[in-house]
Amino acid sequence: MAQKPAKKKPGNGEFNAFVAEGNRAIGEQRFSDAIHAYKDALKIKPRAGKVYKFLGIAYASTGNAAGACENYRKYISLVPDAPDRAQVEDLIAACK
Repeated sequence: MAQKPAKKKPGNGEFNAFVAEGNRAIGEQRFSDAIHAYKDALKIKPRAGKVYKFLGIAYASTGNAAGACENYRKYISLVPDAPDRAQVEDLIAACK
């Protein structure tokens, strides 16, 4: 009996493609598409902190403050030494 080929795990190429797709969608103000692309990227690399910030921006752009704040918090928790930490913490403070 022939063995089934192993299912290939998505890698850096797919991750980078989803992030690029999300960034392009943000630039074109297609925020819902950006959210889907960033979520797909996070399925591959769930600890990719910067993507949570991008996802927060996309949510904020759709008027979803709760979604934005949740993702900004996740970004700060994963990247505690982020160079833009103060700015992101200001965004989080505005959530309360």
